[in-house]
Amino acid sequence: MSARITNREWCCCEGAASELVKDCGHTQSIDFVLVACSGCGKRWMSLYSVFSSSVGYVSLNDNEVARLMQMPEGRQGRRLLEELFDL
Repeated sequence: MSARITNREWCCCEGAASELVKDCGHTQSIDFVLVACSGCGKRWMSLYSVFSSSVGYVSLNDNEVARLMQMPEGRQGRRLLEELFDL
């Protein structure tokens, strides 16, 4: 089942929703979810923290998406998130 985030302000295609690609876990109190635009397929990272009232989205390039899709679980995965997002 595909989860959809309804906040469209981030999106590259007006009126499009986002579709869940991969839950990448969390590190440093931030949850990372890889999503794709339902209009054009562009990949974005959704960042969420219980310590913030807003959700953020980061545009990703093809190399970053490839690394995230191959991301290992556990400590190595958290290190990759910290490296990609300068944490």
